[in-house]
Formats: sequence, C-alpha cells, structure tokens
Amino acid sequence: MKFDSDNKNVTLIPKTTFINSALDCHWRQEHPQHNSKDAIHKLSRAEQVTIFRLRTGHNKLKHHLLSRFRIGDGPNCPCGANRQDAQHVLQDCPLLDNARLKYWPEPREMNQKLYGSALQLGITAEFIYASDLTIYLP
Repeated sequence: MKFDSDNKNVTLIPKTTFINSALDCHWRQEHPQHNSKDAIHKLSRAEQVTIFRLRTGHNKLKHHLLSRFRIGDGPNCPCGANRQDAQHVLQDCPLLDNARLKYWPEPREMNQKLYGSALQLGITAEFIYASDLTIYLP
C-alpha cells in the first residue's frame, strides 16, 4: 500500500482497491455455488433477467402469480394445461409448438435451454420474446 508522506494515511485509490477486494472475497465465501463460467454472463442484461427468472420460477407466468401473489384466475395455461410455468412453456405447450419448432428444430432438453451455451440461452430468451409471454417488466 502507498502511504501519504505527510500524515502516513493510506491514499484513496489503495483504500478503494482494498475494500473492493475484501468485499469480493466475502461475497465469494457467501456464494460458493456461483459459477463465473455460466454462459448467462455472456448475455445482455435483458436476456440474463429472462433466463434467471425462468430458472428460478420467479416470473409472471400464471402458476407463479397465483401461487405467490394470489393474482389471476388460476395457474392454468390458456391451452388448458394445469400449470403455466417455465417447463410447460418451453417444452410442452401446444399453443407454442410452431414457435418451438422454429427456434429448436431438433428437440432440446430443458437443461440445455436454461443452462446451456450462450447461444442456447440466447435462443431461449428470443423464444420467450417471440412468444409474447411476459416474464418480467423491464
């Protein structure tokens, strides 16, 4: 560390660097499951939020709105399925079959759609945007 010759105080830049380093170290200890190589970090902020909300289930799909906030007429999808959630929307909803075929001509596992490469995550986000589903309010 660099000291000020007059009063032996640490200058501002090393203080900031030291504090940031300590905060980063503390955060990493508190979040050992964090994967810095997760492809989500390569997406735009809007895409990251979309993928994160699909992963966690904290989104504006009917199932979450009803189970968490008691909002809406029920958890059912407009197609008649018992539950409109990420699994249903990304994999099963017959109302989204054409869009799903456009974005995934070959079937993809749910894991690939939500935890795959940056390309796969981007395709998932684009599918959601093209489907006119509201996952969150930007």
